[in-house]
Amino acid sequence: MSCTAFADSDPVTAGMQTALQERIAGARDREHPTIAGAGHFLQEDQG
Repeated sequence: MSCTAFADSDPVTAGMQTALQERIAGARDREHPTIAGAGHFLQEDQG
């Protein structure tokens, strides 16, 4: 099983969540968090 996490203020990957989750093995039909208050460098903004 796989999970993705996206930031709510990332201008680079905005709108790509569904496309990536459908292509990543094991990620389809799972819950994926959206991290509030983070930008493109999610780990640095909200680590």
